[in-house]
Amino acid sequence: MVRWIFGSWESAPLARSLERLFLLCECLSLHPRGGQIEGLRDRLSGTDALWQAIIQLATSAYLGPALWVALGQKGLRDLLPDDAVDFLGDSFRLNELRNENIRAEAVALLRAANIAGLVPLLLKGGGHLFVPYSPLIQGRMMGDLDIVAEPGTVKRLALVFQDMGYEVMRDQEPWSHSYLHLSRKGAIATIDLHHDVGKQRHVLPIEAAFSAATMIHHDDVTLRLLMPTHQVLFNIFHAAVQDRTYKLGRLPLRSLRDLSCLAEEYGSEIDWRQVRGSMHENGYGGAFGSYLYQAHRLFGFPVPPGLTLSWGARLHFKWCLLLRRRRFLRRAIEIWATVTHPFERAHFEYAYGRSSGVLHRQLRRARLGWSILVKHKGGLFKKFIKEYNDMYRSS
Repeated sequence: MVRWIFGSWESAPLARSLERLFLLCECLSLHPRGGQIEGLRDRLSGTDALWQAIIQLATSAYLGPALWVALGQKGLRDLLPDDAVDFLGDSFRLNELRNENIRAEAVALLRAANIAGLVPLLLKGGGHLFVPYSPLIQGRMMGDLDIVAEPGTVKRLALVFQDMGYEVMRDQEPWSHSYLHLSRKGAIATIDLHHDVGKQRHVLPIEAAFSAATMIHHDDVTLRLLMPTHQVLFNIFHAAVQDRTYKLGRLPLRSLRDLSCLAEEYGSEIDWRQVRGSMHENGYGGAFGSYLYQAHRLFGFPVPPGLTLSWGARLHFKWCLLLRRRRFLRRAIEIWATVTHPFERAHFEYAYGRSSGVLHRQLRRARLGWSILVKHKGGLFKKFIKEYNDMYRSS
């Protein structure tokens, strides 16, 4: 039974799967080790089937255009089969055109906000559209614009966007960090309008984010971008905790590469002790260590001075690799995560505030569980199935 669940690390299918994963990450790495490019050339000079598997993995992680950029920077595009050259090249060019259009939309949104006396903050790739030569945006695929309103101005900003023709896509739950999801006919990107920087109020409070944010003046508009340390903090919390990749044992490849890009772009401007301190103080030390170790192992991310990688982080990385090939275990964890989602620390504390102690926290969780039972009654199982399908069915 144990052997059936865990299998062998030396099994051929698992070895091939991990080889493709590490090959893709080495291709995407911004920090190649000595002799790595020559070694990559030897290992990538394989069959079309190998390239097909690598490109499929990159595409599933929204890293296809980034792979094209990285192969060009390393001088490895000549190894690509002809159809792969066409596919990746077209993907990159179409993505660049899409990002240019998203940037134009962002300029229009920011101009309207500025006229109303508002200077919002753009998260993730949206902000880096306005940073020249940013490694984070080169080949990066974007789905929407994450915009954070200044404290106390989210309703005003929403009205500004609605006056431009944007409509509310769906109502938000009261405990969501997003205020509204907006879209406009003909617009490429939707808007995710936030009143908090992610599903938290203590790791990176919105007041601290705005007070330290960088003001960017570009194309006759003004916007805010998180300071480098806060960008790293948001990247780690969003991927490892908010998206629950730490709990689910997943490897968030795109976010991990974004972390490497941020380190490459800002270097010594990042206060890693502040990042570590904020994560540890709020109970996410394990997620922080595991995330850094994943970036180190997969993308060659250099461990910042003064930080060490624990054995717990190493073991969690092994667990993540195992789950990539054990669907039974992965689905079991997803089911458990769906059941426990309302009671998770980040979700629970964001919705109901911090508890005064362990006993108080557990009593409040018990009260929440009872309220869920009363609210849904006989429809609880149907609600669970819907939540599970929404979260994991497509994964």
